[in-house]
Amino acid sequence: MKIGAGGEIQLTDAIQTLLLSGEKVFAYKFQGTRHDTGNPLGLLKANIDFALKNPEYSDIFLNYLKQLDKDFLVMQGQAEALSKEKSSFVQL
Repeated sequence: MKIGAGGEIQLTDAIQTLLLSGEKVFAYKFQGTRHDTGNPLGLLKANIDFALKNPEYSDIFLNYLKQLDKDFLVMQGQAEALSKEKSSFVQL
């Protein structure tokens, strides 16, 4: 295949080439969530979904996310307190 859109080899281009050359192409419609792992956000979402749905990792990963949330709230509180301190200095 030639390089396609975005400088990548495109699966859709390969399928079209097969069809145009007379090959049979089959599709399967599945139920579930699909993520575009060709971009960083899609890859992150896919990994998070996998971790949360996998019995081996779900509890551990959920606890990790809860700890991140606690850490974030502490950091957010510190940032708000610092912001208030700075504004009181400005008012002097």
